[in-house]
Amino acid sequence: MRLIFFFRQVALAWGIKRGTPVLPKAVSENHIKENLESLHVKLDEDDMKAIENIGIHHRYLTQTWMYKPDEIPEKHWDDED
Repeated sequence: MRLIFFFRQVALAWGIKRGTPVLPKAVSENHIKENLESLHVKLDEDDMKAIENIGIHHRYLTQTWMYKPDEIPEKHWDDED
């Protein structure tokens, strides 16, 4: 039986399962509780592959602050357009 979760809970669970740092922003008690529910999302290998194959990359922060002005790379992802 598959449970239904919000997309943000699946995204948090995916990041956690990948072992990447996940820093969700939540201020309200309700959103904090919803974020914690992502710990109950169980993603199998097919789920992980399906999410990884979505093919959309979006960076909210370019993180160019960590580079010297003359060392900013053109791409942050290997396959970024």
